[in-house]
Amino acid sequence: MLDDLLFSSGSSEEEQFDNNTNHNIVEENIVHRRKTYRVRNNFIFETNERFRMSSSKIEELLLEIGPQLADPIARKGGALSAKQILCIALNWLGSGSQYHTIGDMHGVSKATVCRCIKQVVNTINSLLIQKVVSWPDDIGAVITSFYNVARFPM
Repeated sequence: MLDDLLFSSGSSEEEQFDNNTNHNIVEENIVHRRKTYRVRNNFIFETNERFRMSSSKIEELLLEIGPQLADPIARKGGALSAKQILCIALNWLGSGSQYHTIGDMHGVSKATVCRCIKQVVNTINSLLIQKVVSWPDDIGAVITSFYNVARFPM
């Protein structure tokens, strides 16, 4: 009798069949959760402090690289605008903060912060590097000047 109490399932075969039937009905009526998006902050008035750049310079940079940052196909749902992508990357470049800190500040994930930084840096390298960075014509003279001042390079 003790063995019957300890090792019995406590339900008959009919109850187990009813439980399996109810379980299958629940699986057929799956309820999907609605997608939720976090609120994203707008830092228009704090640009010098947060991005190390004035808002007019951000707008100039956005005019030059913005079309390559914004993907019109991805502009559905909660996709980021070109300005948001640029501001996230500039915030990281200006502060060097951790990805999750910047993500929390802008209302995006760490992975999104990483993708924004990569996209902005690659776009700047491909479009603006030749326009902004200029190398000296006579590199030999520069090497000699460095060597005369600090014995560099040896």
